Amino acid sequence: MPRPDALSLLQQLAANHFDRERPVFFGAAHGCLDVLGALEAEGGGTLAQMTLPGGVAAAVQLRSDGTLRIKSAQISPPVGDAEVTFNLRDLEELAPVDAVRKIGQIAAGRASWAAGLLALFWLLKGQFKLAAGDGGANVLIHGDLPIGAGQASSTALLAAAARACMQARHVSLDIQSLAHTLATAEAYAGCAADHPQTPLPSRGHMIDALTCLHPREPEPTLLRYSAQPHRFVGPVPLPEDVHIFALDTGVRYTSARSTLEELRVAAAMGLRIIETIYRDLGQHHTPLHGYLTNTSPLLYRQYFRTLLPKRLRGSDFVRTFGPLAGMDNGLHAAPLLTAEELDSPRLYRVRTAVDHLIAENEHAEQFVQAMEELADDSSGISPMDAAERQRTLQRAGRLLLASHHSYRLRLELSCREADCLVDSLMEAGPDKGIYGARITGVGGGGTVVALLQRSAPATDALLQTLRAYHQMTGLTLGVTEV
Repeated sequence: MPRPDALSLLQQLAANHFDRERPVFFGAAHGCLDVLGALEAEGGGTLAQMTLPGGVAAAVQLRSDGTLRIKSAQISPPVGDAEVTFNLRDLEELAPVDAVRKIGQIAAGRASWAAGLLALFWLLKGQFKLAAGDGGANVLIHGDLPIGAGQASSTALLAAAARACMQARHVSLDIQSLAHTLATAEAYAGCAADHPQTPLPSRGHMIDALTCLHPREPEPTLLRYSAQPHRFVGPVPLPEDVHIFALDTGVRYTSARSTLEELRVAAAMGLRIIETIYRDLGQHHTPLHGYLTNTSPLLYRQYFRTLLPKRLRGSDFVRTFGPLAGMDNGLHAAPLLTAEELDSPRLYRVRTAVDHLIAENEHAEQFVQAMEELADDSSGISPMDAAERQRTLQRAGRLLLASHHSYRLRLELSCREADCLVDSLMEAGPDKGIYGARITGVGGGGTVVALLQRSAPATDALLQTLRAYHQMTGLTLGVTEV
């Protein structure tokens, strides 16, 4: 759950925001941290996430006039208006694709932060089979997650509001169905206003939603997921002698979004090409099962990699392989890839995208394995000596760094501020208990995750890095121990 002060403050403010004659219901959800593997959702790989101590609380009071009135009670409200009003009846009169387009128009305006809530209440209205004109609510939100830092603040907001709404309606959804609803609302709010199709939720949004809905463990714990298509594999305890920190760089570069869209398209191209090669070799049922990361890393590097084009025009791909409907037969990554979208002169870096996803899946798998080995040592299941334990921690740190360098050099999804922060941390290195760091999420600024020893030298090195970062950028790092 979020820190008590966020929920307590919301409960205090609710008296001034709501009609005192009608009941008010509260919900809360955590933020989530991508420790390793966020982009792996595009290829069906392994992801390691953690719940954050901070989160979002939401208060909901039902209305019977179809009006959705949303107010942010945050000390620093989102960019745009802190209070907005929508009428759900306006969406009822539209065809679904037009309703999604309308939500996209709102997402492009001053009420962008509330577009996901509009999509959520519209979806819940259909799921709960509410009467025409019903489904409205007064909604008050408060959170302590930084906006746009890649800590799933928008997903936590939707999760908190959905929980409060379900209490108010006296209904429940299982966690998979609820996560799917949250991911769908995110997809609708994130689509372009003029997009001709209704987007489907991505596996990445689904897994973020599952983490936001996951109960926070008493002790720091990694949550391991498989994106085939979105399955929680199990918890992995964090070793007692290490911290994981989330460091908010304070910068947000929106250009990373276009690079991410290119990655999705290029990865889907790579999957189609590799599956075609298998079929040309006589294997009608390929071992990939629609997921790129099921490709053997050894076989990929020895054989498939040289057969993938470094760059490929969308029009050339369509002529040779036909249009792409999505990345797998489960939940497709948005946007849907049609012949019209791909029939263009734009070049896609197919080999680079597949290189990253294959390597990043190895990084995530090996990182989780290292954490499991350390947990077995701490519990006495498989004891290590001090030297072996130190080597295992250093191996885990190198995997974080390898991921960062792939973001930085392959995908160009890092930024100057994140690179300087990672470089500054690693100047201290394992000798002072700084094992590794990487940019998280979709990159472009946001959050850097760091793996540190619980020791005075590591704390001193972190504080020195904070001072150096402020001197270099003029920004103050937001630091959260996970």
